[in-house]
Amino acid sequence: MKARKTPQQKKHLSYTRDHVNIPFSSDKGTRKSWPRKEAQIARASRRKVAQTLRAPAADSADDIDSAVRSVGRRTAKKGGAIPLAEAVQDSIQARIQREGRHKALHAYYDANGITFPSKLRKPRKHK
Repeated sequence: MKARKTPQQKKHLSYTRDHVNIPFSSDKGTRKSWPRKEAQIARASRRKVAQTLRAPAADSADDIDSAVRSVGRRTAKKGGAIPLAEAVQDSIQARIQREGRHKALHAYYDANGITFPSKLRKPRKHK
């Protein structure tokens, strides 16, 4: 029979074993973003080819063919998976950096005698 794990042990195992696919996107966002990324690269490649064909060049078919082939095409790269512990640590660091940013901005405006933009708006009427 397997030994029972405590919640703390389960969380530790989850942090070490689980991974996050692409940082800064939703868990299922890759399904839509990846085809969009590939399509964008294909469009850019087609634009480059069309631009080289429009440019005045030699009339030889071999020269045109070599010019088209010389146009490079970018490859789509995936970001790779990062461990869940690292992703959580990154989000905590981002939250720490964001904290108090609004208060600091208000203090700057107050210290310099500038009216803060949100105070310029008319107050909302509550029903």
